[in-house]
Amino acid sequence: TTFSSSVLFVSRYTDCGNGVVEHTSIVHNMADPGDGSSVPLNYLNMPWTGIRTSNLNDILLSRTDGSSSAVSKPIQTYSSSTFYPDLVDTGGYTTFAQSLIDDNKEPFKLPCSDGNLGEVECPEVDKESVQLELTIRNADACTQSASHTNSQGKYTVKCRIHPSVEIKTGCTDCNFIVENSLTGESFQVTGVLHWSWSGVWFYFFPKDNISAEDINAIFAANDGMHVDYPTDGMRYDDNRALAFVHGTDEERQDPQNDEWLKADSRIRYGVASPEDRDSTYFIVNVRATIQPGDAYLKRQYLVIDRLADMDARASEWVNETYQDLIHLGDHANSQSVQLYSIDNSMFGANIADYSCGREGAVQRCEGSSVPKPNLSKLFSIQCGTSLYVGSDLYHFAPTVTSDTNFTRSYVCDGEDPSTRPKWKLLGYFAAGSCDYLSGANYDSEYCPNLALGQSQTYSPSSQTYSPSSLPSQYISDLPSNIPTIEPSSVPTLLESSEPSIESTNEPSSLFSKKPSMGPSTYFTSKPSMIPSSLGKTFQPSSFPSQNISEKPSKTPTKNPSEPPSFIPSVLPSSIPTLMTSAIPNTEPSLGPSILVSDSLSIGPSCFAFLLSICKDR
Repeated sequence: TTFSSSVLFVSRYTDCGNGVVEHTSIVHNMADPGDGSSVPLNYLNMPWTGIRTSNLNDILLSRTDGSSSAVSKPIQTYSSSTFYPDLVDTGGYTTFAQSLIDDNKEPFKLPCSDGNLGEVECPEVDKESVQLELTIRNADACTQSASHTNSQGKYTVKCRIHPSVEIKTGCTDCNFIVENSLTGESFQVTGVLHWSWSGVWFYFFPKDNISAEDINAIFAANDGMHVDYPTDGMRYDDNRALAFVHGTDEERQDPQNDEWLKADSRIRYGVASPEDRDSTYFIVNVRATIQPGDAYLKRQYLVIDRLADMDARASEWVNETYQDLIHLGDHANSQSVQLYSIDNSMFGANIADYSCGREGAVQRCEGSSVPKPNLSKLFSIQCGTSLYVGSDLYHFAPTVTSDTNFTRSYVCDGEDPSTRPKWKLLGYFAAGSCDYLSGANYDSEYCPNLALGQSQTYSPSSQTYSPSSLPSQYISDLPSNIPTIEPSSVPTLLESSEPSIESTNEPSSLFSKKPSMGPSTYFTSKPSMIPSSLGKTFQPSSFPSQNISEKPSKTPTKNPSEPPSFIPSVLPSSIPTLMTSAIPNTEPSLGPSILVSDSLSIGPSCFAFLLSICKDR
């Protein structure tokens, strides 16, 4: 094209489930409002799409009563289409089905000559004198037309017929069945090049690799050729379908939108031409006016289901469609964008309240994530090894030297033809504020994105279904208030304010400020390096220690051990147990017990004593 463009298209798809996909489109006019050469956009295709005709052969237009009717065949070609229904006159959706049997279709009628090599609708009377007749003249009457195969780009056959009226026109985008009037054998064609060249040659395009030899096997000399529409298809209930839910242009009815929605939105459709493209085009023309800096938004839906259920399914989503114009400066959600670099060779970006986090990086410029007055678009563009940061989308395109030259944004001037430019929108910045980076390379991983001015978030992150595949790049300043599913691979810099809810396999190297809420259910693999700072836990351990303590506990437990210790401690307890042992010690004690035990000692005490006896003389 000889024109340059300032249009930015944005598309977002959301899977709504159950065969429904939401399609949100934005068209943003990125032209500078202060540029006198800028023009508004006023003709949009939302969407412009193609349906594979061989898969979805039929079109059904919705009615305002919630039903649909099939478009009569042959479906109009897109290039010659004249029927453009307005959205307000539809039910809000258009359906494409696999292949319908049309019982009400009129049989095809061979054309009549207009007397000037063309065709006209046949008259009611005396039409035999002007209507074409197709009768094979002789055996092996059909051959390939090599010159037309080459010029048309597809296999072309010509058949010699008995002289008839001359009609040089054809139907290049029509599907027909050509049948032997006597035997009923037939073949299919995808179009007719000439109905009767010189009145004696029938030119057509056979379908499905049918050759001239195959056709000669079907027709003998003087056999008639009957032409009609194909009758193949499926029952209505057996068809699968795809529906475009485009809405009814409801916003057009609001007078407040007359400023930008100046005409009714409409549908355009038709089969491709030339017909060797297996496609049916479908377009919704939105005739909105988008001034420089403004953006148009449209939300539509695609629905896949059985054709028999499609009217009900598609109708459910009509009221969910939406369109609006966002004026420059009216964007509700805006974030600050900062560009950082150490020098002018490489840079990165951060959004909102985040600093770069790269040592030595300096903020070079600051802009917005959405269009604003007095801000210009800023792109990072790469063509091979060449780099550019600025607002000229055609910076690397070849220079246009005359009106006959075409603007080719996809070409990198001076590079290999296979090299294509890559554009990245960085945001919207004051003109010239980022010139320091005009030749720098943008690296999306340049800034680690550390929080600015705070070491922790105000609330913990919501719990994920699985732990992160990689640990955090930097250690948190403070521990999380809510424990993670798995322990951290790197400890926090500060100790936790609360103990873990679940027991760990190994004891902590540092004791916690508060005791555990409950004892460990399982033995730890190693003894604690330092005992708890508080005197006692809330509950005794479920299991005794694997190893004997070197020193007795300073504070007695609430309940005695169920069995006594088999090995005495090195030092005596500072406070005796509250209850007597059920079984006495096997070894004698160094001093007598203050309380009497319930059972006799197993052996006597093994210590010596001196007995003195005084006698009168």
